[in-house]
Amino acid sequence: MAYRWRELNRLGYSIEECQSFHRVVEQVAVPLVAQLHAANILSAAPPAISDPALLSNGAENILTHIDPTFGTLFHSMRTDYLDLGSRVGKADVNEAWFFPRVGMPYMHVASPNAATLLHESGHAMHFYRSFQAQQSLWNFGAPEEFQEFVAIGMDMLGWPYYDQAMGGFYTATESRAGCQSVLRFYLEGLVEGVMEDAFEHWVYGQAPEDVTPADIDAKWLEVKQRFMPWDTPDASAEEAMTGWQRGNWSLFRLPLYTITYPIAIVGVCQLGVQVQQDRQRAVDNYKAALSLGNTETLSELFRIAGVTFPFTEHAIEAAVQFAHEQYVKRI
Repeated sequence: MAYRWRELNRLGYSIEECQSFHRVVEQVAVPLVAQLHAANILSAAPPAISDPALLSNGAENILTHIDPTFGTLFHSMRTDYLDLGSRVGKADVNEAWFFPRVGMPYMHVASPNAATLLHESGHAMHFYRSFQAQQSLWNFGAPEEFQEFVAIGMDMLGWPYYDQAMGGFYTATESRAGCQSVLRFYLEGLVEGVMEDAFEHWVYGQAPEDVTPADIDAKWLEVKQRFMPWDTPDASAEEAMTGWQRGNWSLFRLPLYTITYPIAIVGVCQLGVQVQQDRQRAVDNYKAALSLGNTETLSELFRIAGVTFPFTEHAIEAAVQFAHEQYVKRI
């Protein structure tokens, strides 16, 4: 654990602080998400947008509303640095890269989901602004937790402009469904990401040397029942216990990476509270932090964006409450 922590350059929070984060999320978020499942009020996803031109036009309009400089950069990417839509031979992945020799970000997006495009646009804007300010590959970007905060935050900043009346993708009803779908990701992604990280902390930091597959199965079932009790009743015992072997891309490939998303989600919810209070100031803080790249500590990057990190119990509670209230509001 200590080796992996240092390999990930995690200087902004300790293993113990991360485990405290697990406990607070379990106490605060799990009951709320369980209530949503029990009440059967989880939303459907918004309609897919298969036309790349519609996706591109909508994203440019939304980004321009958030900040004109974002819209201008996206427009300049559309000819050579933007690959949207699905086609034979195209990898079914969604990623943003950066080409330093030309100083331009590049987005490869196969998903027809508008939120995914805005997410990757957040990465692209971050890469561009930080490289323009730093002119150094060593100092552009940021720690992973902050990079995901920027990407998830870009979509949240775009919510008011989802509607076609604002140049966005959807009708009023679809816009509401689109925002609700993202908020569902915040709530469910928060607990699922923490669950996987708690499991990995045990695998890499606490499991005995002579651990057996049966021990691992039992631990997976334990954390699953703690963090996602709604997700196991219909599964056979064998299927539920061996879930760690399926669909967990980070467990062996990128151990301990998954926690970056829950941390980012809590930060974005804090940003959402700021937006409600003073939207322009929140956007200005967000932009200022993007330009700093990797030249400041993780806590300082969050501070400049208006978010306190590492998170206190109160901050986590407030963030979860924000996501829950916004979700229920759109039912």
